[in-house]
Amino acid sequence: ESNKGPESFVKFVYIEHPHKDAKRDVVPMVDTKERLKQSIKKAILHYHPDQNGAHSEEWKVLCEEICKHLNRKNECVK
Repeated sequence: ESNKGPESFVKFVYIEHPHKDAKRDVVPMVDTKERLKQSIKKAILHYHPDQNGAHSEEWKVLCEEICKHLNRKNECVK
């Protein structure tokens, strides 16, 4: 999924890997470039490994990988 566009990837992350914290499990807004940028930044904060230390080690590793891909997508939309 990471080979597709940023819109597709952000949606994929929240659908396939809903956040363990219900307050962080949101629907990303990707209808405009500005909202896409905001959604990617919010997703990076939600899935950042340092913000997910209270969850399992497996979840933290998944968050690291998600953040790597999100950071690449963020560079694409700048």
